[in-house]
Formats: sequence, C-alpha cells, structure tokens
Amino acid sequence: MFRKVTHFHFENVPEELDSPGEYFIDREKMLLYFYPTQNVKDKVITLATLSTDMISVKGASNVVIEGMVLESGRETAIRIDNIVQKKKVVARSTNIRIENCMIRNFNQWGVLVQGAHNTVVNGCHIYNMGAGGVKLGVEAKSYSLVKENNLVSNCEIHHIAFDQKSQVPGITLAGCGNTARNNEIYNTPHFAIKMKFTNDCVAENNYMHDLPEYHHFDGGALYLATGNQFYNRGNVIRYNYFENVHTNGAYLDNYTMGNTVEGNLFNNVGNSTKGSKNAAVYIHGGGQNKVVNNVAVDCPYAYKTGSHIVRASNTTNYLNTWYTDANTHFKAGSFLYNTFTTQYPELKLFIDKLHNSPALIQNHVVNKNLKQISNAQNKKTQLDAYDKHGVTAFLKADGKQQDWSNWFELRYQSTLFKNNLTCFATNKYLPNFKRTKGAYLLGGSSGVFLMAPYVLKTEGKTKKISNHVVQGNQVLNETPTSIGHLKNKDQFEFESKVRFDKLPGFLSIDFESMGIQEE
Repeated sequence: MFRKVTHFHFENVPEELDSPGEYFIDREKMLLYFYPTQNVKDKVITLATLSTDMISVKGASNVVIEGMVLESGRETAIRIDNIVQKKKVVARSTNIRIENCMIRNFNQWGVLVQGAHNTVVNGCHIYNMGAGGVKLGVEAKSYSLVKENNLVSNCEIHHIAFDQKSQVPGITLAGCGNTARNNEIYNTPHFAIKMKFTNDCVAENNYMHDLPEYHHFDGGALYLATGNQFYNRGNVIRYNYFENVHTNGAYLDNYTMGNTVEGNLFNNVGNSTKGSKNAAVYIHGGGQNKVVNNVAVDCPYAYKTGSHIVRASNTTNYLNTWYTDANTHFKAGSFLYNTFTTQYPELKLFIDKLHNSPALIQNHVVNKNLKQISNAQNKKTQLDAYDKHGVTAFLKADGKQQDWSNWFELRYQSTLFKNNLTCFATNKYLPNFKRTKGAYLLGGSSGVFLMAPYVLKTEGKTKKISNHVVQGNQVLNETPTSIGHLKNKDQFEFESKVRFDKLPGFLSIDFESMGIQEE
C-alpha cells in the first residue's frame, strides 16, 4: 500500500547504486560496493568503529578544546552536559571553550551542549555530519528563565544531515539565553538555524545562503517554531544576511509568538519553488511579533502572514495546549504567571484572554474534546460558528461578549510590520502578476501580504478582517544606491552601510558585520 508523501529515500539498496559517492554494504558477505568519485586514486576509505561520543564533558568546568581535528565516529564529536540525579543537576558543566577545531565525518552532531552554561564554540569548521552542526540547549518543554549564556560564533557549517535530512539544522538554539553569532551556514538539506523550545535566544550577524539542498517545499533558512508553548518568546533574529534561499528566509511557524525580526537583509529568497509562495519573512499565524527595519531585494513575497494554520485540521491541538498550560501552570498570581508576565509584559494580556475565554471553550478543554472541534465533521458546525460569534463580538466591542472577542483574537493574532523595504534589482525575479492572481498586489505599496484574513459574510456582504498592524513599509520602484547595486547582470551586492533616508525611522544596517569575522 502506497500513498503520496512529500519526501523519502532508499538506503543501502543495491539497485540504487548508480551515482558517484554512493555505496552498498552486503553485511552477510562482509563486502562493500563503492561507486568511486573522480580523482579517487589518493583518497582513503575509512570505516568508523567508534560507537560512543569522541569527547564527553560531564559536570566539568574551565575546559578548553582547541586546534584539534576530530573525525570519524558513529555518534557525536563533542558532547557537553551535566551530572543529573533524580532530575536535579548536581554538577553543571560551565566555562567550556571549543576553539578553532575541524569537526567532520560523524554520524550525529558536531557539538552538543545540553544544559551547560557559559560554553563557547568559536571558529570551528564543521561539515560532513550525519545530523546537525551545533546544538545549544535541550529541546524540551521548560519553564526556566535562567540564562544559559552559551554561544556559537564564527563557525563555518555546511554539508550536514546526510542521515537525517528533515528538521536538522546547522545550528539549533534551544533553552534560554543562547546565541548564534557571525556564523556562515550553507548547503544544508533543510534549515540553517532552528530555534525551538527557546526563550530570549538570539541569532545575529549570520550569513545563510544557498540552501536548502533537499527539502524545497516547507521550512526556511531560519526556522522558529514555539507555537505550542505561548510562554516561549523573547527571541531575536537580527542583522542576518539571507542569500539564494529557495524557501522562506525567516519563518516563524505555527502560532510562534512574541519575537522580533529586525534589520535583516534578504537577497533572492523564495524564488525557486513554484506554487509555495515563500517569503523573506513569513509569520504563520502567530501574534505579538515585531517585523521591523528589514530589506528584501528580489523576493517576490517579501513579508507575509498566513492563517491557514488557523483553519487546519490540527488547529485546536495548539489551542488545547494553551488552555491546559494556562490553567495548570499560569494561574493568575502564581509564581510562573508573575515571573513570565514580568519578563514579558505583553504576555499578561494573552494569558488573561485564555483565562477569560468562553465557558463553553473551557468546558471543551476540561472534557478533553476541544481537539475534536476542527476535524472535518465539526469544522463547519462548531469551529466556524465559534469564529463568527467571536468576530462579531470583536467588531462590536461589546463588553458582555468580551469572552468571545478573546477567542477570536487568540485564533487570529496580530503582528507588527514596520519600516520594512522591498525592491527588485532585476526583472528576473519580478513576480508574474497574472500567474499569482493578484497575490502580490495584496501587499499594495507596503509589500506586506496579509494572506487569508478572516472572511466575514453577513447580509450578503463580505468583509476581510485582519488584526495585523502595518506601518511605514514601502515597495520601491527601483533600488536606491544607498542600499546596493548590481555587481553583474544578476548578482546584487549590498553596500557596507545599508540605509534609506526617505523613510523616517529606518535605521542603517551594517552589512560588513554579517558573517564570519576574522581576528
């Protein structure tokens, strides 16, 4: 039985041994069949037998690993974690420094930093990995706002995830207060940087380009997905350069909330995959985000929102998680409520809306049947009816119906788009207005695409409703010399200081600070 799937591959199948570099292992006969690449005469075939991590740092402090070449293992090159007993850290790894190392040919990660503090991975070259490059933090639900202060900087990471092609990035930021700065990441199968289960993490001054090599239909160069945890927020994506990216540039997926995308430069992003309508910045249903002071050159869909997540069959899975967490962990006046609303003042409004949603919805959560509302059978009868009730209360601002207005604002959230620029240096990437059926024109002079707003049909009239705030954005008819210029027919080059004086509030961006900084 077969069904259509988005991506798959065969592994260790002799019939597929048809391209240079591929191999097949006949384990019964202990034979390796290898299709050689060119110039193989002076190459060495290595069989890795190391079945554990090459270097393990556990509960140690003040350790430096410098100037080493680490290669060939079936697990991770360097793992840094803590000594834990009964779920409590009894010895934490701190002040670990990994400097100027070459890490290659491992089946898992280059560097894993799991719960350690004040670790620096700097100036390393990481490639040919079965999984990702560097992971800072543990990818799991956490209610801690203690900053870990781990950093990955000035690293070159490429050609990774040959064994795990989907959802595995060059750099993962998880946990609280971790940073990826001044790295160059390219030729990855899916993401350059992934941020998940994150609070107050920062991705800045990175150069991400020429990707993905494999997963062309979903995701982005920088993928931030925290929508299941409304309290995961405060993350910043700033001053990065995105170039030649087939999918989205910065993609805040599935109700991801409360983050900032600021001062990034996008060049030729979202052009290669037909029909996907990828964007330089894509906010997929989430609110309380800020998208400010970004520049998109030759990106057909520059700044885009999408709300099909609100209408998808799994939409109430997110809602159910929010209500459950709010009622279990974030009761008004509780420790977590006070701690998180102090750190993120805007979060108070969101949690209060959850607590003050309709009693009918709260009963669905208690009875564990909220998840069933958006299935095919109930979507038209329950979910759509609830949405209409909610938007009506929202438009009338009726205090007696504020609970239903809260429901609508939770479902259709709002993001701020301010002082962003869009321009086209060449006609090569100019959208085909006829083929896109006016989708580009939805952005008008702002370049912000408010895709799939709520459509209210009443008394024979249709009204499109969006909560998003759009201020000071511009689509320029030509590329100002203060932004950049064409180096040749199709190659655009940003100026060292990118500025646009005609837009009040637009801040100059330092292009030369992006990417690896040589000492």
